[in-house]
Amino acid sequence: MVYHAYEKNYYTLGRQTLLEPIEWTEDGWFRVPSGVSPDKPIRKPKGSAAVPGRPKSETSDGLGLQWSFFKEHDKDRYAVTGEIIELQASERVSPLVYMPEDHHYEVQVEVTIQEGSQGRLLLFYNTTYFSGMGISADGLYGILRGWHTPCIPYSGSTVHLRLCSADHEVIYYYSHDGGEWTKFPHSFEASGFHHNALGGFLALRIGLDALGQGKATFRNFQYRSL
Repeated sequence: MVYHAYEKNYYTLGRQTLLEPIEWTEDGWFRVPSGVSPDKPIRKPKGSAAVPGRPKSETSDGLGLQWSFFKEHDKDRYAVTGEIIELQASERVSPLVYMPEDHHYEVQVEVTIQEGSQGRLLLFYNTTYFSGMGISADGLYGILRGWHTPCIPYSGSTVHLRLCSADHEVIYYYSHDGGEWTKFPHSFEASGFHHNALGGFLALRIGLDALGQGKATFRNFQYRSL
């Protein structure tokens, strides 16, 4: 039996696809066997191979199946070389998004901007509701539910950005070299970024965004469970 459901208290992860075994009753109805629960591991059928939780195969354009654009898929907007994603900036918010799987996770990426562009690491629900951190020619800034904080002076066009999400509490960090990190002064609570509050049947996803003119380059994107 295959169906969609939200995980209690983690609606931000969106509607997830669940798979459960069934058995047939003597009068021709089906039921889930006793002892099977969607919040506990299920034994695989005897003799079959285990199924991975997320497909990791690469597509012909170099991006894995875990990546997608929000409401578009324009191959002319990006180029992928190994661990480098080069993203053409846009005047509208249309990030490349990645779906987290965990209650607690950390994301890290190195961002380099060209003149006229901004590079951003987001937690993105839709074009109205998103939060994150970005770099522009004026410095570093935060984004809280679409509102930009004043810029913090920052020298250079390359910055390492990191976000940590634990039980919906999200904290951002930045670094010049990826070794010594500084906590960004603004954090936010993300538990309300879900369909029941905002509509749309979407999920709160990690986003790489290039805004303005020119390009932004994202290197060594790393996602890990905490």
